[in-house]
Parts: sequence; C-alpha cells; structure tokens
Amino acid sequence: MRKKILTTLLTFASFFCFSQQTNLIIETDSISIYETDISINAKNNIFPTIYKDGLLYCSDGNLGYRLFYSDMENRKRISGTGLRYVFGPAAVYNDEIYFNRYSTKSSAEGAFNVALFKGEIKNFKITKTERLDFSKVEYAYSHPAISKDGNSMVVVTNEEGIFHLQGLKRNADNKWVKNEVIYICLLYTSDAAD
Repeated sequence: MRKKILTTLLTFASFFCFSQQTNLIIETDSISIYETDISINAKNNIFPTIYKDGLLYCSDGNLGYRLFYSDMENRKRISGTGLRYVFGPAAVYNDEIYFNRYSTKSSAEGAFNVALFKGEIKNFKITKTERLDFSKVEYAYSHPAISKDGNSMVVVTNEEGIFHLQGLKRNADNKWVKNEVIYICLLYTSDAAD
C-alpha cells in the first residue's frame, strides 16, 4: 500500500514539475520548433497567432472552442468573444483583435452566417466588440489575417458565389473597405477535365 501511495505521489510531483517543460522537435538557423504543454496536455489547439510574448490560439473545451493565450508557462482564457464565437484564427494588431462569430441577424434564407468582429484586447479580455461594416448577413466571412503594419487584411468569404480571399484596406476613417479579390477557389469537376 505504501509503495502504491509513494508511486502516486511521485507521478503527481513529476507531472506538476514538468507539465510546463518544452521539448525541442527541430531546429534550424532561423527557427526552433518545440512541443510544449499547450500541445501535449490539451486537445484540438489550433490556429496559433503570435501575440505579445506568446501565442493566442483556439482550443476545444467543455463548452466548445474558445480563445486562449499562453506565454509557454501559463495559459489564460480570453474572455469577451461572446457565446456565438466560432472556432477560427484571431488576427491581432496592437490592441485590436479580429475574430469569427455567428451573426446575430439571419440571411434571407434563414442562415446565421459567420461574421467578422473587431474588439479591443486588454488584460486577456475583449471589449468594445462590433461587427465589421463590410460584413453582410447574406455571406460568410472568416479567417482574418492582418498585415504587420495593420493597414491591410485578408479574409475568406463567399461574396462572389464561391469561397475566395478578399483583400481589405484600412481607410482614413479607420474603417475596413474592400480592396481586391486575391484568389477565387475553382473546384475541380469531371466536366473541367473534358
């Protein structure tokens, strides 16, 4: 019995002491990739984005996907995305955060499409959330990616009838306006091969 208790205590102590340990997977002259507590001790951690001194990422939990932050030592849940949050990447520029959420209004067909929202992130909380002006309820918008200078963004949308990348530019009023269609996904069909 003593041996079983001692083994249990040692196992717990090892887990507690080494749960934040990182393991080097591969290293080159310009990059090092580690397996960390984020990838080992949680399920479905996806869409990592560099934020401050760590990563902002999406993770599956008891209530569905949520945004989290980790500095590779601590993990914190990002609050303020709302109950309609949809898994997907978040884009961050300074204290601005862009993320996916179901629209609160339905399309003419009764669908609640995915919309893009902007918020302010401070102390791991998102406030001042608003749906972006160009985001129409008739279409889906997701997977934002913002440029390093914060003046350009790319999103995935189905505005052209099929999913494609839509470029956006920030105007003088600090609003996002459509710039150009960057890529339209052409689906392969047997008719196309003839």
